[in-house]
Amino acid sequence: PLFRNGLKQFLQEARTLALMDHSNIVRVRHFFEENGTGYLVMDYYEGVTLEAYVKQKGGKLSEELAVNILIPVLDGLREVHRRDFWHRDVKPQNIYLTTEGRIILLDFGAARQAVTAQTRSLSVVYTPGYAPYEQYLSRGNQGPWTDIYGAAATLYFMVVGKAPPEAQERVLNDSIEYPKTLSTRLREALVPALAVKTEDRPQTVAEWQERLWDKPSPEPIPQSAPIPPSAPILAPKPKMKWLWGGVAVLIFMMVAVGFLNWKIDSR
Repeated sequence: PLFRNGLKQFLQEARTLALMDHSNIVRVRHFFEENGTGYLVMDYYEGVTLEAYVKQKGGKLSEELAVNILIPVLDGLREVHRRDFWHRDVKPQNIYLTTEGRIILLDFGAARQAVTAQTRSLSVVYTPGYAPYEQYLSRGNQGPWTDIYGAAATLYFMVVGKAPPEAQERVLNDSIEYPKTLSTRLREALVPALAVKTEDRPQTVAEWQERLWDKPSPEPIPQSAPIPPSAPILAPKPKMKWLWGGVAVLIFMMVAVGFLNWKIDSR
């Protein structure tokens, strides 16, 4: 029953993802149920993860470049939230920088969230350093503010060079440090977005974008600006058809969902 519930929610959320056509969200082309499991067919992108890109640049980025990378991600999140849908795992490993200069938000992990929500297997649900405190709780109040925390932690990683301390540890002893080299504008944007309590954070992405820009946040546009020329990613390589990317995703999903099924059965 738990696996079926997870599969059901996976397919429901896949339908929602398939309706999203935004330049900063991974494009889902097709989804289906076969052989007792679920599959997604997504576009294939050539490039690197944000985590790898930051390492290539020496472990940290300038504030200007970091914000320019994050803004398209926030534009994508606004589209996601507009459909009452939360990502729940915003982190550098799930942000992809393509050779064409696009910034793509990956891995919505629908089935993972559904199954683990019932088994309370929290080790699969959150990523330490990027997950807010409410994701550590079985009935935590999740919403746009949950993704805002992950996005702010990602921005912190880009400019500081490491992830913030785990939210669970910060409840009793908040040891997060903000280097003195950070600008006042960035510090004033990061502090509330990384607040432990949900009510202390910006409640919408648009609200937080205004703090980042220090001016009214514009409406998100279908095609966000590419990374500045001063920040090359990789030399372009011959593209494969998106179908091959879909095949890789099918294999991954089959293994991942199969693992969850085995994990549940073993209990």
